[in-house]
Amino acid sequence: MQRHVTASERASVAASAIAHTPPMLNDDPAASLSTAVRVRVPLLMRFTAFAVWVAAVVWSSREGMLRAYGDAISHELISRRILDSISPGLAQLGTVWLPLPPLLLLPLTAFDVIWHAGIAGAILGFFYLQISAGALYRIGAMLGNSATGWVAALVFITNPNALYLMTTPLTEGPSFAFLTLCGASMVVVLEGLAMREPRPGPILSASAFAAAMLLCRYDGWMLALICGVMITGLCYRWIRRRLVTEAVTLAYIVTPASAIALWLLYNILIFGDALSFLRGQYSSAGIVDDLAVRGVIPTRDGKVPELGRPVQALLTYLQAAAENAGSVVCVLALAGFMIALYRLRHHPKNLVLVALASPLVFYIFALTAGQSVIVTRTLRPMGIFNVRYGAMILPFIAVCVALLVTPLEEKTWRLAVPVALIAIVGNLLLLGDPLGPVVVAEGRLQQRAITYSASIQAAEWFASQPYDPDRKVLLDDALEPQMQVVLVGSGRPLSAFITSSTPDFWREARVNPPVLVEWVVVLGPKSRDRPNDRVAKDLVQPDNTMVNFIPVFNNGEMIIFRRG
Repeated sequence: MQRHVTASERASVAASAIAHTPPMLNDDPAASLSTAVRVRVPLLMRFTAFAVWVAAVVWSSREGMLRAYGDAISHELISRRILDSISPGLAQLGTVWLPLPPLLLLPLTAFDVIWHAGIAGAILGFFYLQISAGALYRIGAMLGNSATGWVAALVFITNPNALYLMTTPLTEGPSFAFLTLCGASMVVVLEGLAMREPRPGPILSASAFAAAMLLCRYDGWMLALICGVMITGLCYRWIRRRLVTEAVTLAYIVTPASAIALWLLYNILIFGDALSFLRGQYSSAGIVDDLAVRGVIPTRDGKVPELGRPVQALLTYLQAAAENAGSVVCVLALAGFMIALYRLRHHPKNLVLVALASPLVFYIFALTAGQSVIVTRTLRPMGIFNVRYGAMILPFIAVCVALLVTPLEEKTWRLAVPVALIAIVGNLLLLGDPLGPVVVAEGRLQQRAITYSASIQAAEWFASQPYDPDRKVLLDDALEPQMQVVLVGSGRPLSAFITSSTPDFWREARVNPPVLVEWVVVLGPKSRDRPNDRVAKDLVQPDNTMVNFIPVFNNGEMIIFRRG
């Protein structure tokens, strides 16, 4: 009789297969070593990345752009609330936005000086830029040589949109870092699979970095999926051993699957719904619908133009990507992509471009499903919105430009130098617009909006009022940027505010503010967002008065009441 093979025995056989599968392309032990081990990022590259980061931070600080985006303030607030709120703890991470970026900010926002100065995002940006530049150099070097690596890194770190994002608390910074790290690991994985040599270390590294990115942004979920499909499919195609394929797939999938499971479990425990982030009141789809109904974004028949139109979604995202990269760099990238496709048969490592292109795939789905919205500069020059999403494709573009120089395998520098110079000039041309590069322009437009400037006035006035630690402030913190500007600019600890971050207390205060509530901040009747102000809806009378409170500040956009 044939003996039944137990699960533990199958796992043992699979692990042995991974460890002893012979190389397909070369029997030289040195050749089968991980390419990444042999690639070292030059010190000059590290210094160059540091120099451009310093320049970007100095400029962003002088221009007052460190917190220009409302979303940037929100991420800092989430991080700070974990330690500073009426109910501190991990429940303050909230839903919709993924948890890793605010957790990475936490060691910095915990310090009052850094928190009030708004430089936590800029400090972390140093590490994110160093990681991204180093990973892109390694990707380029592994796909070609050191010249290719230099081109890939320089194209990225001289892009003013990418640099600006490295000075803010937005989620693009950590996402760039984990996307490029995952890409660097995937190059080694692809090389190993092509040699019939599955490499557990790089597979686990790719898995970990994909998991980290999917905890930063939802386009990371697409990265994790694409990398998993590539690893499984190519392992089966090139090695043709089922047990090896099963082991490799399992080794990769455990970490991303665990990360997703933890996020779903968190949503169940805190909000009672595993998909609260997807279908809750403040989900992306809910926000998109609200913006469409109120006419804040362009619509077609009352819906976003890309809804149910994948081709239109593709064109919209490509336009956003082009506005982030610039026409010169896009032309170079297209040429490099064509060369990569032509050389793919003999250079299967070029398949890493599929992983780096995952944001493009994600946003086609997100825009088509109405889960996201992008308004490009071409569509509405003075009303751009979420165009920074197009920046997520910049690592893909940088590697494509670098691959343009690979045909000259022995004298790559002869082509790399002019290509890099042309790309850098193309990046500098992005500075020519009166409002600056498109991501900077979007931040400036947000700052110039009446909602932002009026919020600054309210925050400055409020900061000048005496602070009593035994008294609280009631407001709707979901209103961005108005109330969030007040939260960060009032000079008060977040524990002085009653907001939706403490749901039970907040709901009770909206029915009948307790005696400890001295201040109530609401939007004015002419504010565009007044219908969404839940505090005003519950407590403010039709004649803009409040029982037991008197108005002490009113600039049209915002009203501050004080207990009478």
